[in-house]
Amino acid sequence: ILLKRIFKRIENLMNKGKTVVLMGDLNVCKDIQDSEEALQLAKRFYSEAKGEKVSNELNFEFIKEKPERFFFNQQLSNSNFKIPNNYKGTMLDSTRFLHPSRNKMYTCWNTMKNARAVNAGSRIDYVLISKNYKDNKIKLLNSNILPEVHGSDHCPIYSDLAIDFVCDDGISVSPQVGKFEAKSFYKLINNDIMK
Repeated sequence: ILLKRIFKRIENLMNKGKTVVLMGDLNVCKDIQDSEEALQLAKRFYSEAKGEKVSNELNFEFIKEKPERFFFNQQLSNSNFKIPNNYKGTMLDSTRFLHPSRNKMYTCWNTMKNARAVNAGSRIDYVLISKNYKDNKIKLLNSNILPEVHGSDHCPIYSDLAIDFVCDDGISVSPQVGKFEAKSFYKLINNDIMK
């Protein structure tokens, strides 16, 4: 229900011409390639999944398995699973857009099983940007995960956006780049966060 409310709010903001960025732990895997546990189960029980490539049919079964996963995919413009009359496609999964076939791109790991050491996790953290971002002169420059940064069961995620600001009088404004707050204010026990 929370996801439905969030995406309804996004839709309302987009209808007003705004570009929306939603980022954080959404607690849902988009595709089977975003869940090591699901991939391992598929490889164990389906002969077609023995290699690195999982069939679209198997991925569709994974998506349909949970209502929140199905709903989430219907909201994404770069979803691999679109049902007519149900598909909205309002948001772009920026990281998967720039890395469509990258495997083992996980952002969360089970600490009880020491799963991070073998990179057996899930991708449940996202930076989503509304599909109208180009209309508002925004460019998606980069988007990725930082699994080498420890300190949580999740890793940081980011997207670099270039935003062209234009005032009401037509004058272009260049925003000042602020300090990277986490680097400036927080010191990790062992390392600087940028390492």
